[in-house]
Amino acid sequence: MCGTTSRDQSGTKDNQVMQFNGLLQSWRNQDVHTKYIIVISLALVVFAYLPTLQFDYVTQDQWRAFRYSGNIQSPLNQCKDCYNTISSYYVQTGRPFVWPTECLEHTFVSKISDFKFLRPISLAVVLGTILYLSIILECFTRSVPVAIMAGAVFVMTPGYSFMYFQGLPALMVLLSVPLSAASYKHHAKSISSQRYQYDQALASAVLFVTACMIYPSFAFIVLPLLFIRFAANNTSTILVRLRSLAISIFYYLFLSCIYYTIIKLTLYVMTSIQGTLPDLGIYKVSVQLIPEVIIERVKHVALYLWEMPPLNFAFWKGCPVIILFIFCLTCAISCSKKNANKARLSRIFIETAIVFAVGSCVLVASIAPWIFSHMDSLTTRHLLPVYMFLSFAVVWVSANIAEALFKKSRLKSPFLVVFFVLLPISMFQNRNSILEFVTSHLEIESLRSTVKRWAKNKQWLTDRYILVIRPTLSRPSGLGSTDSDNYGNDNAVLATSKNAVSIPWMMNAVMRENIDKREFTLVDCGSNTDMCVQASLDNPQNVIVGYSNGDEPITCPVQPYVINLTELTEKPVYPVIHVRESPTISASSVFNNFNCQRSLVINATGMARRRDAILSTNRNNRL
Repeated sequence: MCGTTSRDQSGTKDNQVMQFNGLLQSWRNQDVHTKYIIVISLALVVFAYLPTLQFDYVTQDQWRAFRYSGNIQSPLNQCKDCYNTISSYYVQTGRPFVWPTECLEHTFVSKISDFKFLRPISLAVVLGTILYLSIILECFTRSVPVAIMAGAVFVMTPGYSFMYFQGLPALMVLLSVPLSAASYKHHAKSISSQRYQYDQALASAVLFVTACMIYPSFAFIVLPLLFIRFAANNTSTILVRLRSLAISIFYYLFLSCIYYTIIKLTLYVMTSIQGTLPDLGIYKVSVQLIPEVIIERVKHVALYLWEMPPLNFAFWKGCPVIILFIFCLTCAISCSKKNANKARLSRIFIETAIVFAVGSCVLVASIAPWIFSHMDSLTTRHLLPVYMFLSFAVVWVSANIAEALFKKSRLKSPFLVVFFVLLPISMFQNRNSILEFVTSHLEIESLRSTVKRWAKNKQWLTDRYILVIRPTLSRPSGLGSTDSDNYGNDNAVLATSKNAVSIPWMMNAVMRENIDKREFTLVDCGSNTDMCVQASLDNPQNVIVGYSNGDEPITCPVQPYVINLTELTEKPVYPVIHVRESPTISASSVFNNFNCQRSLVINATGMARRRDAILSTNRNNRL
C-alpha cells in the first residue's frame, strides 16, 4: 500500500479525509469498525493522561504562577505582571508567541489546587491534534484507523507528553504541531497541481513561520511528513520524488531563514528602544555555525538516535534504525508490486537503500533547531519530528503485517494494532503520568505540612530564615524510574531536584494556602546562605528562603529553619551547618537579637545532635 500525491487524492471520491467543517458527516460515513477504532484510540489517550486530571501537582514551569506578590492579586493585575515579566524574554529566545497561554494560566491560578481545572483544556488540544493529524496521515495510508492510531501513539511519545505535563505554559507549544501539519498540507496542495498555487504556498509559509515563533523544534515535524510522502508515493519514479523532496526541504529552509530574520529584526528594534537587553546565555536565539561544533553535534544526534527508545518505553539499542529500515523495505515492496519478479527484487533493493539513506539524513536534519543552537543537552522535546516518524512507521508497518496475516478479516486487523501497539503504549504513559503526579504531589504535601506548622505558630517572627535541602535524586523512594530516563526524558521528576529556582515560588504558593494576609516579604537568597541572609535579616519585615544540596558545609548567620526534601528519597542528606557565634543582627522593638536558642530546625531522623561551634541540623522534629 503506497500513498498517493495530493492531486490524485483530491480527485478521488473514495478518499474520506475528515475535515473539521464536516466532521459529523465524516463520522457518519465511517464503517462500524472504524468508529470503534476512533473511539478506542481517543479513550486510550484519555486513560494515559487521566492521572493528570485527578490530583494536585505542579510542574517546573507552572511554579512561575506564584512568583508575584505573596498575597493573592486580582486576575487582571497578575496577567499584567505576567506579560511584563516574560513577553520580552520569549522574544529573545526566539519564541515570541509562546507566552499567551502561560499568562492566561497565571490569570486564573491563585492556589495550587487551581491548576487541575485548566488541564482539561490541554487534553482537549491533544485530542484535537490527533483528529487533525489523522487528516494528514490518511493521505499516506488511505486508512482512517491507521491514521488515528498513529496520531494517538504520537501524542504519547516522551517529547510530546513532556509538553502536555507543563499545562498551559506549554499549550501554545502543543498548538504548534497542528499549525506545522497544516503548513505541510497547504504546501502539498501548492505543488501538486499543474499550476503552482501561490495562495496555498503563502498559507503554508505563514503557518510554518508562526509555528517556529512558538517552538521551532516542534515546527520541524514537516520534515518527517515530507519524508513519509516521498517514501510512500508509488506514482512517480525515485528521481522525480527526490527532486520534489529536495524542493520542499529547500522551501522550508528558506522559511526558517525568514523566521530567523524576523526575530533578529525584532530584537534590533527592542534594543534600540529599551537599550541593552539581558544576556540569556544559551537561551538567547542565535545560530551556531562553527563547523567543528556542528559535526560533533551531528555525531551526537546519530548516536542518540541509535540508543534512544523508539517510543515511551525501553527497547534494545538500534531499534529506531531498525524501524526506519523496515519502513523503507515495506514501502519499497508495496511500491513495486507491478514489476516482474527479477525486476521487482532489484527495485526493492535499490529503493530500500536510497530511501533509507534519505530518511537518515532527513531525520537528522529535523533536529536542526538544536544542532545549530547553543543549547547544551539534547532532550526528548528536541526530537519530536523523529517521534512523529517513528509513531507513523510503527503503526503503519504493524497494520500491514496484520493485514497480511489476516487477509480474510482486514476490517478487524486494526484491532490487533490497538491491542499489541496502542494499548501497551497507553499503559506505559499512564504509569509515567502517575509518576509525574506522585513525585510532585509528595513534595508539595511535605512543604505544606511544614509551612502549615511554621505559619500556625507565626514563626515568621522568630525563625525568619528557611533553608530547603533539595534532593539529588529525581524521585521519592519506592517509585522507581521511567524506562526512558537515561535518554533525556524529563517527565515525572521532583521539581526541586531539576530546577532550584522554583523553590521560592513553591514556598510562596504553600504560604498563600496558610496565611490569609502576608505580614512579611519573602526574599530569595538562593544558595548564598551567608552574605545575602545577613543583609536581608537586617530588615525585620523579611523572611529569607535559601536552598542547598546539603553536600557541603553551610555557613549562615543564624540557625535556619530547615526543610529537608532529601528525606523523601532513598539517599537523604543531613548537612553540616556552621552558625557564626556572634551574628551581627540589629535589634528592634519587634525582634530581639537572633541566636541559636531562638531558631528551629526541622529534620526527620529523631536523633539528638550535639550543639557546639559547628551546628548541624536538629533531627528531633520530623517534617
